[in-house]
Amino acid sequence: ALASAGAATEAEMLGKFQADASAFQMAFGGLSTFYGGLEALIGPPLPGLQDAMEREHLHSADSQTEWQTGNYGILTTSEIEWHFVV
Repeated sequence: ALASAGAATEAEMLGKFQADASAFQMAFGGLSTFYGGLEALIGPPLPGLQDAMEREHLHSADSQTEWQTGNYGILTTSEIEWHFVV
């Protein structure tokens, strides 16, 4: 089955990663964008990044608010996700 499957379309691939495929438009950048990397777009990571992520997932007002994953329909919380991944 997999060997005979055709290539996915752009819309199918984009839909895998977001619920609304019309939410953004991809575009190619120039060489300066490529060589500038992610830091040029959003800045360098903060030194206490893991501490900030931990606070966000474990100690925020919504850390224990349930939400449903879009891919498998599982009910989870930010706190559960933190403990599962980290």
